[in-house]
Amino acid sequence: MLRLVAISNIAPGAEILVAYGSGYVRRINSAVLKKRVAADCVADHIAPVVMSHGAVQRVLCAKCRKVLNKSNRLTHARCCKRRLT
Repeated sequence: MLRLVAISNIAPGAEILVAYGSGYVRRINSAVLKKRVAADCVADHIAPVVMSHGAVQRVLCAKCRKVLNKSNRLTHARCCKRRLT
């Protein structure tokens, strides 16, 4: 909540710039982090993965063992479920 008191006339349509402060930024960053963690939990449920063995660690689809990354994980899960179930 913000309370603004004008000490001079403000023209209609004029911009009012306000510094939010570090507390606001902290809350926004915390909320974004919570959403990312929640999205990862959903991804783990929808698109389960396993780690490959060997010198190079790779993320593999738990059903078909295709190599995945964060950008294609959910898309692959949708395609893989239709193909294998």
